[in-house]
Amino acid sequence: MEASGDAVVFPELATAVAQALGTTAEVAGYLLGLFLIILVIIVVAWAIGKSENLLVVVGLAGVAFDVLIGWWPLWTVVLLVIGLATILFRLSNLGSSSTE
Repeated sequence: MEASGDAVVFPELATAVAQALGTTAEVAGYLLGLFLIILVIIVVAWAIGKSENLLVVVGLAGVAFDVLIGWWPLWTVVLLVIGLATILFRLSNLGSSSTE
């Protein structure tokens, strides 16, 4: 086998996992991406310690990596940002309300 310059490893991995699980490559990409993010967060938490800010940054880096390699489409990031913004907005409103 010759090594070609346009070999794409990550979509082929998603296709192989999809065939093994009997699902589509898109679902397998989501599963692989989620597994990757969880694995990286666990490794960083074990190696460095449990700093919440660091774990959030590592999780966001994992999401960005999943989008860059093609396991997750870009709209997933947009949906995550909207969801997180909604949660943070509601939490800030709960903290600022006063009960008199």
